[in-house]
Amino acid sequence: MQDRKGFTLIELIIAMLISGIVLTILTTFVIYVLNIQRNQENFLIAQDAVRVAGLKIEKDIRTSSQSIKVSTESNCTTISENDFDVPIIYCLSQNTLTRNGDFVTNNIETFTITQRLSDAIDIYIKGVYEGRAIEYDQKIYLRTAS
Repeated sequence: MQDRKGFTLIELIIAMLISGIVLTILTTFVIYVLNIQRNQENFLIAQDAVRVAGLKIEKDIRTSSQSIKVSTESNCTTISENDFDVPIIYCLSQNTLTRNGDFVTNNIETFTITQRLSDAIDIYIKGVYEGRAIEYDQKIYLRTAS
């Protein structure tokens, strides 16, 4: 019996048990890291959506003749000027921002466009993703006729 080579059943079971514990720990760690990565990617997507919405509003203002009138009524803000055939209306309803009835983005908590006298327009958008705030704050100075 002393010439036998190989492993006993107990040695094999202990080796499998140790391997199982190590693999369980590694798998748990990999799943944890993948969940963090997915949450971060989703946050970046939400952040990008807020930024794109702000840039869309900015583009509407910057490509205008700059003689703009901003008015807010309830949860809608209207940007009107002589050059627009139809005024541009941004509305926030149930955390969804729309532009003339077309979807812009969702997960928006607060949205304001305010005109300070006739020289500047402030755009503020606040989105929320899993309790984390995403903000877009931009001031646009209007060109003035000389």
